[in-house]
Amino acid sequence: MVGKKVLGFLAIVGAAAIAACSSDGGDGSGPGSTADQVNGNEDGGTTTNTGDPKPGGDPNGNADAGGDGGLNLDTVKDPLFFLPQGQAQLASLCARKLGDAVSKAFCTPTTPPVITSLVDLQKLLGLDFKSGNNNNGTGGNPGFVLSGHSSSLVTKFVTAINPRAIIFTPPPSTGRVNNPKALASFVAMGFVRGEQFVELVSNDPTNGNALNFFIFKFEHACDTTPQGCTNADVLTPSVETGFTGVYSLYSENDIKNTVLDCQQCHQTGGPSTQKILRMQELQNPWGHFFRNNRTNGQVLLADYATAHPTTEAYAGIPGAAITNSDPAQLEGLVENMGFKNQPNEYNTQTILSEVQKVNANQPASNLPMGTSATWLKLYQGSMAASDIPPPYHDIKVTDPTKLSAAAASYKSVMAGSTPAAQMMDIRDIFLESAASDMSFRPAAGLTGAQILVQQCQQCHNKNLDQSETREKFRVDDLANMTRQEKDLAIHRLSLPNDVFRKMPPPRFRSLSPAEIALVTEELKK
Repeated sequence: MVGKKVLGFLAIVGAAAIAACSSDGGDGSGPGSTADQVNGNEDGGTTTNTGDPKPGGDPNGNADAGGDGGLNLDTVKDPLFFLPQGQAQLASLCARKLGDAVSKAFCTPTTPPVITSLVDLQKLLGLDFKSGNNNNGTGGNPGFVLSGHSSSLVTKFVTAINPRAIIFTPPPSTGRVNNPKALASFVAMGFVRGEQFVELVSNDPTNGNALNFFIFKFEHACDTTPQGCTNADVLTPSVETGFTGVYSLYSENDIKNTVLDCQQCHQTGGPSTQKILRMQELQNPWGHFFRNNRTNGQVLLADYATAHPTTEAYAGIPGAAITNSDPAQLEGLVENMGFKNQPNEYNTQTILSEVQKVNANQPASNLPMGTSATWLKLYQGSMAASDIPPPYHDIKVTDPTKLSAAAASYKSVMAGSTPAAQMMDIRDIFLESAASDMSFRPAAGLTGAQILVQQCQQCHNKNLDQSETREKFRVDDLANMTRQEKDLAIHRLSLPNDVFRKMPPPRFRSLSPAEIALVTEELKK
């Protein structure tokens, strides 16, 4: 059972950064918070950017202990718990008068838009599909692509049978044009089942075409049931309809001090640098993206078809159109907006060729695992925290036995042969032996200090906004961290996996007991 909880946020295009450790747990209070800046003890009470005291909040910042009647933050599961919600949040966002298409769509109407399904949201943003039209990016349809793997904030949610959909304003051309003037305004959304979020990004022509990132958090009818949301509620078409109509729209600045931060991968140089669209697998044959005339894309489409019939829509995309997934369209969007030069770009053709020298049956069969010297250079960069982790070197990320069982469970529930409550979690089908290469786990043989760099430094370093409470803990400056800050980090390592302050956040990465012991010893120094 999934239960009522927030499942996370994904970066918008291509494979993007993974949020790592968070010393302050990501209180989400943002600038002006009354959170305890020294101890990282989010007060759970009134913050200047919400004006909305939370139940049981202790304005003195003593929420960690929970022994004084205050809220024990070590039990809170929702990383956005501390942010304003619903119409209050929308009013706050609209007051900023941003000029991007997402803000205009929500803020121009005199009353908040009514959104009770994913398609409602797509219609509001001009990203809906025309009836009877299966084209990609033409005939009034948006551009779209699906991927069977992602190194983004939803890395542990995305597989070939639970793909990540990216739907976007079609670019005027799909060549390598690098012409930001070719597309005056665009909107893109990212969605994967299992989440109660939709990611959004749009450019602001009134502000030098700066990118604005958002998450649209919706409440689903299953949230109101006594048992909460089940796997069948959130991993089938059911999750795309049945919204209660209660939603919150957060900008990147609202969430930048949470584990759902966009800026740590779209603005890695810090708050004074340009934000970018990221698509690591930018070029033909586009790695882990579905495409019906590339071998890598074909094997992912074949796996998808083991669970989903052609009559089933996914993320608002008509079922019959799924095979028209076209990463060239997404490449065109990224390049038209001026982001042809991608940091740590994943060269699919070279990496796949090297993998096939180890296993000639790749990409159709990912056992034995492949290896790639080209990929290893990218991975070593992420180990040193000089860049975000690359996508996995093999095209398939799944254990074939687990995938088969998950597809059978999905089909049986959808056919009514198995009770919905018995549906397995179809996301949990990754190849366990590849966990380190997918950056789910640290590389083998690392010291405690090296684990901290690989797992945590991406979110805790000198380049990011130093006014945020999470930057009280910096892996690249451990020698100057206070004893209190190190002890708090040690405490976060021991928390249950289902609370938002757990370090590192299990939805991205996890440590074994032995690895936790190594990190703990390092932090005790």
